Amino acid sequence: RPGCPGHTTWGEMWVRILAVLLRLAQAVAWLFHRVVGPPRSLPPRTLLEFEAEAKRRLGATSAAFFYFSYVDGEGLTLRRCREVYDGIRLVPRILRDVSSVDTSTEAFGSKLRLPVVVAPTAMHRLATPDGEVAMARGAGLAGIGYSFNWMLSNRRYDEISQEPGVKWLHLYIYEQRDLVQRALELAASKELEGVFSAVIVTSDHPHTRVQDSVVPEFQRSWYTSPVDLSELVFPNQVACGMPPMTYLDMLRMSSEELQNKSGRNDRKLSFDFIRWVKSQTNLPVVVKGVLCGDDAVAAADAGANAVVVSNHGGRQMDSQVPAIEALPSVVKAVKGRGCDVWVDTGIRKSTDVVKALCLGAKGVLLGRPCLWGLACGGSEGLKAMVDGLAYDLEADMMSLGVQ
Repeated sequence: RPGCPGHTTWGEMWVRILAVLLRLAQAVAWLFHRVVGPPRSLPPRTLLEFEAEAKRRLGATSAAFFYFSYVDGEGLTLRRCREVYDGIRLVPRILRDVSSVDTSTEAFGSKLRLPVVVAPTAMHRLATPDGEVAMARGAGLAGIGYSFNWMLSNRRYDEISQEPGVKWLHLYIYEQRDLVQRALELAASKELEGVFSAVIVTSDHPHTRVQDSVVPEFQRSWYTSPVDLSELVFPNQVACGMPPMTYLDMLRMSSEELQNKSGRNDRKLSFDFIRWVKSQTNLPVVVKGVLCGDDAVAAADAGANAVVVSNHGGRQMDSQVPAIEALPSVVKAVKGRGCDVWVDTGIRKSTDVVKALCLGAKGVLLGRPCLWGLACGGSEGLKAMVDGLAYDLEADMMSLGVQ
């Protein structure tokens, strides 16, 4: 009865019942977690989220992640690129008709869904088993361009040619001109007719510091590679007359021996190389690695149809002027010369793309973000990354009041 010692009221009884039910629910949740696993997090959507997920999948200390994320020195160049991008402010415009926003652009007669091209990168099989085939397929599905790294691809050019989409042929400047010439001849052959819409040449690679820095990491932690290094081959080098070689073979060679067998970076550089490339192909030529107006003018005078203002992802030299900072002066220098200007390095957000376009760029090249997408599901992972970028880019344009 109420008031008697030891008597429990209805309120106290319900509190005890609820406490027991709560403990029971916690026990069920614990058991579910142990049997089924932890609750799934949302899939990555932004470029930064894809980077974090790729780091988790590849392993933060893996040789693959080290290779993809490597930067020279203290990483000042890449960090400064980010600081400049983050320091640029955008001014939204209100009450504008944005019912029909168009994010597409045209590059050398080919339409792109976004003003984006996959930058020349290598060793894609470290990110996904299908390697460059998956990158080409994902870029095609997503409606962006793809720069095919001819010499350092792990998949044959004829496999890449089967994938739809806009493709640029990427070449390094080698002392052995016959290797470059052979690649251009194959690209112009009937077998590859219509596959490539431009040739993109890396012009800021006169030394082997990147190679000399990343090879020891593979030698030290080869066991962290997601693929057997003896299976990483370079079939397109063989097609150009080089001896067969695997990445495992490369690890056992000195830098000098490697250059003799796989192509030596030419240190006797001049803009005559661009003139020579123009004489060897009917395709438009893009010169990548420009950071000042004078070089951009010289490239245009040598016949370049476009230049890429680039820090090579911060891999070549530390303390460079950030590409996005150099962009306006390059745009101004080649104005009226029929030379488009693209930009890369440090682009991690849709608003970075917007800022580059506002400063006069025709479009951007994305390197690491595409590798992160590839590592998160192959071609479908890359497409998902680009789809997220496209969504945000369209929303940015609407906020800015532009179509």
